Amino acid sequence: MGDDRSRKEDSSRRRLLTAAKDLLWRQGYEKTSPQDVLTLSGVGKGSLYHHFPGKRDLARAALDEVRDELTAVAMSLLAGGDPPLERLRRWLLLTRDGLKGCRIGRLASESAVFEAALHDPVAAYFRSLEDLVTAAVTEAVTRGELPQTLSPEQTARALIAVIQGGYVLSRAHQEPSLCGSACAGAMAMLDALSAIPRAGD
Repeated sequence: MGDDRSRKEDSSRRRLLTAAKDLLWRQGYEKTSPQDVLTLSGVGKGSLYHHFPGKRDLARAALDEVRDELTAVAMSLLAGGDPPLERLRRWLLLTRDGLKGCRIGRLASESAVFEAALHDPVAAYFRSLEDLVTAAVTEAVTRGELPQTLSPEQTARALIAVIQGGYVLSRAHQEPSLCGSACAGAMAMLDALSAIPRAGD
């Protein structure tokens, strides 16, 4: 009996988090209401407040999961034994729907994200991503695949900004392919830099 109740509670919590992650991605934190989450999840109001004291607590738990999921994807693309430029290519040229926006990045412009409870998972994701991209660029520079004059940290930030800016362009023009076009342009610039003859070549 206790196991059945525990499984039911776990199922309700999972449905609430799944619904919250979907809604935060589609309409952001400020436009998402507890009722929206209840409607999408099919969970009763009592279950919501049993698991989460309020909207902010639910959003924080959902964002923690999204942070972990996106970080795992980034690691699968950017870490490993392949040449660093190939890893950067996999990451930059990943198929993205520009109209949907970044699951975390699109929340960064909301005023509520300045609160630590919501800001922490957003900032943590971008720190992890920046570290992964910086490591790949550093390796490419060390191997002579990119010029020594490049700052790996600045280059990593620029590449991340291309993706986030690509989402903005796609949404501004209502054209989902523009994000991919911006990323392809960034990769073309890396390829051009890698083709520049260097001393000793």
